[in-house]
Amino acid sequence: MKVTPNKDLTSLNSFKVKAKARQLVEFNEAEELTAYLGNLDQQPNSFLILGGGSNTLFTKDYDGIVLKSADTKIEELSVSEKEITIRAGAACDWDNFVAHCTSRGWNGLENLTLIPGTVGAAPVQNIGAYGTEVSDLILSVQCVNLKTLEIETYSNEQCEFKYRDSVFKRRPYLLITSVNFRLNTESLWSARNRPVFYEIKKLPALLLSIPRVKLTPKIRLSANFDNVRDLLSISIIPPKIKRLAVKKMRQRTMPDPNKIGNAGCFFKSPIVSAEIANRIKSKHASVSIYKENNEQYKLSAGDLIKLAGWNGKTIGNVSINHNRPLILLNTGHASGQEIFDVATRIQNTIKNLVDIKVDFEVVIV
Repeated sequence: MKVTPNKDLTSLNSFKVKAKARQLVEFNEAEELTAYLGNLDQQPNSFLILGGGSNTLFTKDYDGIVLKSADTKIEELSVSEKEITIRAGAACDWDNFVAHCTSRGWNGLENLTLIPGTVGAAPVQNIGAYGTEVSDLILSVQCVNLKTLEIETYSNEQCEFKYRDSVFKRRPYLLITSVNFRLNTESLWSARNRPVFYEIKKLPALLLSIPRVKLTPKIRLSANFDNVRDLLSISIIPPKIKRLAVKKMRQRTMPDPNKIGNAGCFFKSPIVSAEIANRIKSKHASVSIYKENNEQYKLSAGDLIKLAGWNGKTIGNVSINHNRPLILLNTGHASGQEIFDVATRIQNTIKNLVDIKVDFEVVIV
């Protein structure tokens, strides 16, 4: 365990905003953390759990204790002909973990390639991309209850996963120490329970349907999201190839936080009723709408930001990415408060324009 007083957090958040914590505690085992905290008088609400800092915006210094796991172990718990159960420590870099799994032919995580952050942060936000959510693959989550200092295990059902939400987001006193995943290990060409030949037949048509040409304001080649998602769902494509495809797509559209400060997608796409979705569709055809379930629809937050005219704008040291306006960029030496103020202005503009609130995906401190 390592305890650092008056810790500078600039290098520990992907926005690279300046902030300090009264104390940073880095730990490897849950037991050493509970023993340390048991000797403190500190109240639980003065703790902050920090993973990779890729989903956190510090608007000021943190006058409390920041807790950060250092556990990067990956263990194979059980293996069968079809499945493998693995445990990953909360401090594992998420993309390194995905690479570890796909390189061994374990299926499931490849769509989540290049999502920034750590394994411990993944369940909190229920991260997702291209039709896959991490909740689809989580078996259980181990955590420390900072109120009771008990070590607890939450089953997938107890995690109460929803779109970019979980019980851990609503109960910030639950500190995730490790996550158990169940992944598929079946061989590529196993025809058992898998429509292999049907997938081979539809593959060429899907490959041809992915490129999409946009004629306004000028000719631009992009990818059809729905068809990319369908392509990635085809089981005969090896996970290594799927990971490579997702990596190429994300590198083209997602700015590298190591080069320019950002936290990936800052906003969540709102989930609305069919009535609201139909209203938006009739008035604003440029907004992409996706069916979430039989009663709810997801509106593209990026399209809503474009509709409000914010994409490509720069306000002071904060820029809104032109192609992916969900992403806010620290183009200079922006403070966390400056970034928050711009995000709030975007949020208010959309609310006034279409009467829909676009919530923040990033945690504001």
